[in-house]
Amino acid sequence: MTKPLDIGHVMVLIANRAKEILVDEAAIEVQRTEFVLEDVQLLTLRDYTSILSMGGPVNMMIAFSFDVSLLHYLMDCFMSGIDFPPEEKEVYLEETGSDLLNTIIGNCTALLGSKELVHFSPPVAFSGGKSLVKHRHARFYRTSLHTQFGDLVIICVGPKDMFDQYLNYLE
Repeated sequence: MTKPLDIGHVMVLIANRAKEILVDEAAIEVQRTEFVLEDVQLLTLRDYTSILSMGGPVNMMIAFSFDVSLLHYLMDCFMSGIDFPPEEKEVYLEETGSDLLNTIIGNCTALLGSKELVHFSPPVAFSGGKSLVKHRHARFYRTSLHTQFGDLVIICVGPKDMFDQYLNYLE
C-alpha cells in the first residue's frame, strides 16, 4: 500500500481542474480562489450540493456546493439545444452539479501520481441550504472559486473512514 496523499495537494488539483472546466467549457472567469483549512463545528453549504466519497490513496468525502445562479448558468451552457420539460428543471440542476463533480474528480485521479487504484462512490445531490456538522476526527478543507455568476465551494472532509458507503457518519 502506498503512502496517503496530502489533502492540500489534492485540493489544488481539484481546484485547478474545476477552473479549467469553468473557463474552457463555460467561458466563466474565475475572479478569485481561496484555500482554507476549516476548524469549525458547522460548515454551511450553498444552494445545490453534490457529494461523493473517495477511497484508496485519498480517503475523504468531496462536496461541490454551488450558488444557484452559477449552477443555472452551467446547466444552460451544458444543456444548450436540449429540450426538457420545465417541471424537470430541478432534476437537471442537480444532475449538472453531480456530473461536474464526477468529471472533475475522475479527471484528477490520473493526476494523483499514485499506482494504487482510487475508488469513488456515485455522487449524492441535494438542494437547499444545509450544513455539515464536524465529527471530532474530521477536518474541513475548503476551496472557493468566485465567479461573475456566483461561487463554487469545493469541500474535502477527511478522514473518509468516518463514513459508510451511503455517506452516513459512523459512530
